[in-house]
Amino acid sequence: MFDGIFINGLNGLQVQEQRLAAISDNIGNMTTIGYKRTEVRFATLMKETFGSGPLQTSSVKAQPYQNPNIQGEVFGDDISTNVALQGKGYFIVNTKADATGEFLFTRDGSFSPDSTGAFINKAGNYLMGFSTSIAAFTPAVTLAAASKTVGSPSSLVPVSVSRSTVLQGAAATTTASATGTVPPVASQAVGRTFQSTMGVFDGLGNAHDITLTYTATATGYTLSGTSPDGTVTVSSGATPITIGSSTPLTLNATWTTPAAATSTITLDISGLNSATSQFNARATATNGNVAGILRDFEITNEGLINAKLTNNNIVNVGQIAVATFRSEEHLKAITGTAFARTDESGAPVITAALGSSSGSAEMRGGALERSNVQLADELAELIIVQRSYSFNSTVLQTADQMTRTVTELKR
Repeated sequence: MFDGIFINGLNGLQVQEQRLAAISDNIGNMTTIGYKRTEVRFATLMKETFGSGPLQTSSVKAQPYQNPNIQGEVFGDDISTNVALQGKGYFIVNTKADATGEFLFTRDGSFSPDSTGAFINKAGNYLMGFSTSIAAFTPAVTLAAASKTVGSPSSLVPVSVSRSTVLQGAAATTTASATGTVPPVASQAVGRTFQSTMGVFDGLGNAHDITLTYTATATGYTLSGTSPDGTVTVSSGATPITIGSSTPLTLNATWTTPAAATSTITLDISGLNSATSQFNARATATNGNVAGILRDFEITNEGLINAKLTNNNIVNVGQIAVATFRSEEHLKAITGTAFARTDESGAPVITAALGSSSGSAEMRGGALERSNVQLADELAELIIVQRSYSFNSTVLQTADQMTRTVTELKR
C-alpha cells in the first residue's frame, strides 16, 4: 500500500521538476528568434502485471512537447538577408554547407552570408532553396516563382551569393528609343539644327555620350551623331528621316577613348512627332550597363532573393523553398528552433512560398519571427508548479509518517 503512495508522490515530484525545467527553458528563450514554447504533457502509467504480482503501480509520466505551428510575432529589422514566414511552413536547412548533412526544418530566419556567401542562420544551419540561374528581375520571374516544387529536400541547393562576384557582366547598348517633338520642318529655316544627347555603354561597360543632331532641309530633317569618344554614323545619311516612322535607324559607333569594339545601336524613332513648334525630343538607351556587383539584397513575398547591384540593376540570384507537413505537431524537436521529420509528421511538401498546393506562408524580407513564449503564461504556470510540488512533497511526508506509525505498532 505504502509503496504505491511513495511511487506516486515521487513521480509527482519528478513531473514537476520537468515542468519547471521546461518553464525555465521557455523564459530563457523568450528572445530567441523562431523558438517554439515547450510544454509538459501528462500520461497515465497503467498498472503492469506479471502473473499475479504487480510490477508497477498506476501513476503518471511527463512528456515534453513543442507545438511548432503556433505563430510568433513577426517584426521588421534592418538586415536585408533576414526573413520571416507569415503563415504555415518552415525554412529547409542543412547542417553542412555542401548539403551532405541532416535536413532540418525551422522558423529561424536569421540568415546572413558567411565568408563564402552561403546563407547561414544563428543556429549554424545552411539555408536551402531552388536551383536558380541568375536572371534580370522581371514580373515574369515573379510569376514563374510560384510554380516551383520538388519532391525531396535533396533536390534543393544551398543558397549562396558572394559579395565579391560580378553578378551582371558589362553589356553594350544595342537599342535606344527617341520620343518627343521635332518642330514641323516647313516652319524652320534650312540648316537650322536641334540637338539631344543620350548616354550609352560600350561592350566593356564604359559610358559614352552620343549627341544626335536634327538638321532641317527643304524636304525634312537629316539625323547625324557625334561623340567626343569616337565616330558615330547614322544609317539615314543625308536622306531626310520620316518623323514617327516605324522603321528604326541604325547608329554605328566606333570607340577610341577608351578603345572598345564598335557598337551597333538600333534607334526607334516611332515615338517622335511634329505636333508642336517646340523641340523637346530626347533619346534614351533601353539596354546596356556597366558590370554589377552585389550592393544589397531584397527578399520578396514569393521567397525570391534579388540582388541590388552597384550598376543600379536588380537580378534574381535564388529562391527560398518552404516545407509543409501533414501533421506538423508530430515533428521531432532537435533544438528549440529546429525540427526533424518523423513517420507521424509525414514527408515534407516542398514548394515556393505562397504555393497553392500546400497553402504555404508568404515571406517577409528584412523581418524575423519572435518566439511564441508569453511571459505572463509562464509565470502563471510557475505558480501552479510550485503548488503541485508542495502537494507532492506533503504526500511523501504523510506516507513517511504513516510508515513510521505502522512500524511502531509492530514493536
